[in-house]
Amino acid sequence: MTNPATGTPYAADKLGKDNNFRGLTIFGNTLYVSKGSGSNGIDTVYQVGNAGTLPTLATAAAAPITVVPGFPTASAKTAGATNDYPFGIWFANATTMYVADEGDGVIADAAGSATAGLQKWILSGGTWKMAYVLQNGLNLGQPYSIANYPTAINPATDGLRNLTGIVNSNGTVTLYAVTSTVSANGDQGADPNKLVSITDTLANTTAAGAATETFTTLRTAVAGEVLRGISFAPSSTSMANVPLILSAASPSVTAIAPGGLAFAMGQNLAPEANEILGPSPITDDGASVSITDSKGNTTSAPLIFVSPSQVTFQVPSTVAAGTAKVTVTASGSSQTAGNVVIAPVAPALFTVNGDGLLAGYAVRVSSTGTQTVEPAYAVNAQGSFSAAPINMGSATDSVYLTIYATGVQAAGLANVAVTVNGVSTQVLYAGSSGYSGVDQINVLLPASLAGSGAVALQVTASGIAANTVQIAIQ
Repeated sequence: MTNPATGTPYAADKLGKDNNFRGLTIFGNTLYVSKGSGSNGIDTVYQVGNAGTLPTLATAAAAPITVVPGFPTASAKTAGATNDYPFGIWFANATTMYVADEGDGVIADAAGSATAGLQKWILSGGTWKMAYVLQNGLNLGQPYSIANYPTAINPATDGLRNLTGIVNSNGTVTLYAVTSTVSANGDQGADPNKLVSITDTLANTTAAGAATETFTTLRTAVAGEVLRGISFAPSSTSMANVPLILSAASPSVTAIAPGGLAFAMGQNLAPEANEILGPSPITDDGASVSITDSKGNTTSAPLIFVSPSQVTFQVPSTVAAGTAKVTVTASGSSQTAGNVVIAPVAPALFTVNGDGLLAGYAVRVSSTGTQTVEPAYAVNAQGSFSAAPINMGSATDSVYLTIYATGVQAAGLANVAVTVNGVSTQVLYAGSSGYSGVDQINVLLPASLAGSGAVALQVTASGIAANTVQIAIQ
């Protein structure tokens, strides 16, 4: 592996000691691992192989192992190296990664560590940046007692090790982790540790915004017991919906809102494909969608598009919030998804490709009032989409960005917030686009964003985060 600072290869790791991989996860069909070498090597997060391709038995020997862009690259024993000790890794989405840091294992250092605990990393412009570290409630470095455990070696929490989580429909994530410990024990890994959880607002990017978030201890190990791995067990009470019901704007958003657009995905949902032009009917070629809401009321949904594998429909505005049943009927048979979340607000942004490229456009207005319209994307001859960098113009120009979404309208203008590359923008409009189920958000892009390149855009409506999308700014 090449040192990006010098352009020369790093020294080989010490076999049996420095090949000390800790956490492992797969996201986007890509393998990630963390490593805690202790002395030589680099304590950081790595990507194994090429993005989107898992190593196989045939390719594993030649698969490159590279430091994830933005994570520490200095050797652990280099003077001034960052004191990171990454363990568990968990992705909330393509631009948000949580990393559990176990601490350095030194009792005197635990309480003052700035990196131990749960690190939140945000992808911006192709590079990961640490937004903040969650520590409240872990009580780092503070000894706690265990029944029937020698008080002379009472442990204290040093950080976190294994990690998992779940994305909630309200724009938050709940994360679960087991703690690491420090003590006077000769084998600190044998100390009784804890199972903890914390809920983080997905759209938040600052430590100040997360100041009230705190860990809760769910269980403390007893004497002679240590908590290790952590994962969710399958449950018959949380089976996936069939057909699968998703926001029509983003498959990562599973809650749908009254007035918004939704997909039903499955098989044999309609006899044939038909894009409906004009007024939306409640039946098309024998296909229909009905929603039974949390109050027991059943309402037919207007149809936008039908096909054997996908039906696009608009959620009726009268549907009550709560858990609903969505039934798709075609050719005399029906399929029902029984645990669909109907939320008053369920923001989701439309994109033009699988990389989250925003389906929107910019309008640049000069000091004389001349307007120049530029889509936020370009299409090549093969029909593939790529980002079209938005031209911020001169110092006297104003640039407005139009964003298309669904599930936003009920939030109202005052409750919609937009950040671009972490910078708050002025939201000028949030409401109907004039098309059924499609919302529109207009923002003024700050001049300070000029030259930012590829950046992340985040919309929050009534405190609920939409899917993060990408734009480019020249």
